[in-house]
Amino acid sequence: MTRLRLQLRIPCLLLAGLALLGALPSPTAIAAQTQNIDQQQRQAEELIDQLGSDDLKTSDKAFLACVRQPTPSLTRALQETLHSDRAAWVQRARTALALQALNLPESTDDDTIFRLKALNELGDSEFTAIGLNQWARELLTEDRGSNDEIRALCVALESWDTPNPKLESALIYQRLIRAYRQRTDDPLGELHPWVQKMDASLNGFNDDEILLYNDILRNNIESVAFRHGLRKANTCRIWIDPHKYEPLVLANTPTRYELRQLHYLTHNFNTLRTDITEEGINRFKRKGQALPSCCMESMNSLAARHHLIPVDEQATVQRIKDAAATIPKHMQGFIPRCLLALGGQTPAWEKMDVYDDLSIMHFPDISAVRLPQWNCSYLIAPNETTEAYRQTYRHNLSELDELFQQAKGDNKTELLIALALKECDDALPENQETRHSAIATKQTACYSLLLEMNLGDLAVPVPAEDGSGSFNIIVSSNDASRDEFERLREFVPRQLHSCVTALAVLEDRGEWDALRTECTALAALLNHYDVWPLLICQHELRGVSPLALAELFSHYKRDPQRLSRYFEILRSPHYGIFPQYNPSWGLGGGIRAANILSGKIPASDIDRQDILDRIVANGTEGYKNGTIGLASLHLMIRHLGEQGYGEAASALASLIPSFGETGYPSAVHAVIRHLVEHNRASEAAACINGIHTARRYDHPLLHLAMSEYDEALGNDQLARKHYMNAVTLNALLFRTGLRDDYDLFLQTLLSYGNYRDAERFYFNMGHRVVDMYRLAEAYVESEQWDKANYIYEYIVHRGICVNAPSYTDPTHEQIVLSRAMADWTRGMTLLEQGKQSEALTLIQQPLSSISGHPFLTRHILPRLLSDTSIPAHLRTQWKNQEIQTLERKLANQPKHPDARTALETLRAIPLP
Repeated sequence: MTRLRLQLRIPCLLLAGLALLGALPSPTAIAAQTQNIDQQQRQAEELIDQLGSDDLKTSDKAFLACVRQPTPSLTRALQETLHSDRAAWVQRARTALALQALNLPESTDDDTIFRLKALNELGDSEFTAIGLNQWARELLTEDRGSNDEIRALCVALESWDTPNPKLESALIYQRLIRAYRQRTDDPLGELHPWVQKMDASLNGFNDDEILLYNDILRNNIESVAFRHGLRKANTCRIWIDPHKYEPLVLANTPTRYELRQLHYLTHNFNTLRTDITEEGINRFKRKGQALPSCCMESMNSLAARHHLIPVDEQATVQRIKDAAATIPKHMQGFIPRCLLALGGQTPAWEKMDVYDDLSIMHFPDISAVRLPQWNCSYLIAPNETTEAYRQTYRHNLSELDELFQQAKGDNKTELLIALALKECDDALPENQETRHSAIATKQTACYSLLLEMNLGDLAVPVPAEDGSGSFNIIVSSNDASRDEFERLREFVPRQLHSCVTALAVLEDRGEWDALRTECTALAALLNHYDVWPLLICQHELRGVSPLALAELFSHYKRDPQRLSRYFEILRSPHYGIFPQYNPSWGLGGGIRAANILSGKIPASDIDRQDILDRIVANGTEGYKNGTIGLASLHLMIRHLGEQGYGEAASALASLIPSFGETGYPSAVHAVIRHLVEHNRASEAAACINGIHTARRYDHPLLHLAMSEYDEALGNDQLARKHYMNAVTLNALLFRTGLRDDYDLFLQTLLSYGNYRDAERFYFNMGHRVVDMYRLAEAYVESEQWDKANYIYEYIVHRGICVNAPSYTDPTHEQIVLSRAMADWTRGMTLLEQGKQSEALTLIQQPLSSISGHPFLTRHILPRLLSDTSIPAHLRTQWKNQEIQTLERKLANQPKHPDARTALETLRAIPLP
């Protein structure tokens, strides 16, 4: 080693040695640390002695100290105590160790600790779990619980029981909702540290997207990055601006879920098929399962159409039909949907022969009678005349009578009803409000599995609807009896559906007298056998046309309370209250009036105003003389408000001095919005004061109402705060499962023109497919053709993936109309881009596929005929062709109301 190196090395060694000596604690520090440990040891020994005291007060005080202030010395002392021969002492030490493991905050109150202590001391994990779950339900039911109590309970649930993410999330979300009642500027922001600790300490709760959205909405981008970190970077960017941050998201290794959300919000059609396929089946208790081949065939054809690639459509149709042979009967609802999604006038259904070996899901639903694809052969009618349909209907009705008679003779009527109601329950989408579950659980305690049990004759208890008792259904193990019942179970819904479809044909054609006569006959059958619940199931699963529903229930002769319960569960409580506002209507007339106001039954403005005037006049008189109760008045105001009849709703609301405090949130919002829009903000002040008096700050629609009111008064900053609270609270309520006003809230956002917030809700939070129509229509109204096209394509693709008979999903008619709108909006997009030839090819699709349907005249032709970028001779040709189609339709169906209105509208449209 050279002298230079030695000279350099010696100082380095000295420095290293000095540094090492400096790193060691000084003797004084060592002495202090030793003294501290000794002190902790002495305190631990004292606490352990006190823990074993016979004096309960002393023992409890020591137990609280052991749990709140754990130290290594104390933990070791507790562990040593487990070897004692004093059972009570050992039990207390074991419980203290169990609670120490929960890492409770020192601020946790005594009652929470002692309740955990009592549950842990049960010694049986099953009883402990029951106690914890009961505690959680108490907090949820009574809407209470401090931050520390909720944290302690959630951690105990994970440590002492099987983790229950839904229960833990419900407790946390409810606490967040309660924060809004404190009326602070940022309710969620103040709870952010607490939620982050919950997120870090719980396996069952890892959802802070609500807080993320809260930060994004308040434009606090730096706080977003600081609070949520890299783990949420992609989600943050997708929510803030998916178009701007798309390259960064793609570069940051997104998950499949993040990638799908990015594709949806950037309207990436090229990945739509892949994204939809990954999600799989989205309804009917098979969510997430792989789609059958027919769905892929249909989506491949749609992708080619979008990119203007020629496709052999007949070959595609044949492959889809061939796939039916490989799909079980209960999955054949895919087949007609896949065919209808192709557009055109391709036959999509099988003939409704009740006794063929076909699935009812392969039959047309009642909306199909309005489509150009419909013809008499599906109902096995000899021709298209009204009399031919009536003869077929009467034949089907006599067959239904025989089936009902057989079911009654075999004592199987009640079981048929129970299993039909169970089908309603099965058809519910996941995370949907339980509209039918209450019917199913009230009607029956056994479902189809009981039929598979070979245990002799079973007396199955079925609870009575009013809860007063129960009766028994005999399920026989006899093979012949079981086969006979399965036959009834399959044929009765088919035959009823055939009858109801024939009624829909009569209604669509405007044959009102014939409809009334035939409804009377079916209602007589339902009354005779007391099987009205089967009609309720038909209404929910496959539909009943609105006027037919009103006519049928005008003959209802059973317990009205029973029917009211059905209507409440079906979220149609207004059906039951309308007769109170005009006794001459009766139940059928009330349903008719309700459907006129909702636009389901066509009527003139004069007739509609007459209904509203009667409701207001009779409602005012009835409320004052006591014949109409407060609950009924609130329900009517809610219905009128949600349907957009703000003046009538305001008139009835003025009868209730405390309306702002007690009214339904949607009704209060509708009344305030109507008054503000008509420059009557001073009249809305009473409702606003009522909201503040009752501290109703946990309803998003009421925050929107306050936002509109403050904006009208010029308080823009306060209005913005209420809007932000409304949006985040709506997201929170959706996560909690409280969805009553969720869809109405999003419709309100769309009416404001806030498409961005509404779309982020739809794709990031969740939605039913049918709710997307509002968003698509909003984009059409604002002529954002490319965005409207993507939403309609999304609706069609999701409609393909549904294997369910439920009428809450896109109906067969809605799939065809969405396909037509997708083609038209795609054509308009290309037209804006100067690609006229390609645009006209796509625009021609809906002009032929839904020719004769009033939808074409109402929504598409007025815009096309006024578009001067399209050659005049083409516009003239399109107008004349549709006029001829409607004239032919009226020649065959002279009473068709929609066709006549469409023809008059079309003739009046000028060609610029």
